[in-house]
Amino acid sequence: MSVLALTTRERAVARLGDLASGRWAPDQLTDIDSMILAISQSFEQRCSHGFLIEARTETRIVNQSFLPCYGWPVVSIQAVSVSYSGRSSDMVAMSSDSYEIAPNKRGIMVWGVPSGSTVRYTATGGIAADTAGVHANEPNLEDICLIQLVAEWKRKNNPDKTGIDMGGGSTRWDGELHIIKDVDERLDQQYVSQVDFL
Repeated sequence: MSVLALTTRERAVARLGDLASGRWAPDQLTDIDSMILAISQSFEQRCSHGFLIEARTETRIVNQSFLPCYGWPVVSIQAVSVSYSGRSSDMVAMSSDSYEIAPNKRGIMVWGVPSGSTVRYTATGGIAADTAGVHANEPNLEDICLIQLVAEWKRKNNPDKTGIDMGGGSTRWDGELHIIKDVDERLDQQYVSQVDFL
């Protein structure tokens, strides 16, 4: 699965501007690019939610009519197959009147499938098709990515320490580097999946 970068190098540099003096060296810009992708991926993993709008194929054992999708909101369903025995080799296509996008758009609904059956489905969903879509439609998600990036940039050479001596004084942190509390709360409020996929 592809990772959607939640911000751009230019926007990160603008946010970091007051933290760094002088010109940005090429290796620093490369670090920023890497951090953007790593933070974006860590947010997806934390939320069990694919942010990039793309088609994903998932397989689940049915115990209810709602089947969650990793990429939501779901915008379309391409195919749904069922195996009443549970074996992949017994998959048969379901008719299009046997499934639809769930009302909450976080998955699909399937009908007439007994509990214990295996369903394989391909659905397209996610938050944005590209980084510009995040800027336009999900400014909160970009903002928390930038907040996390600033926090990590300040500690990029000391991620495992809880403090450092800076010569004329010391800096202390609450603990080792992790998703900061405000960022985690904002992710939890809007982007965390109902189901843990990872």
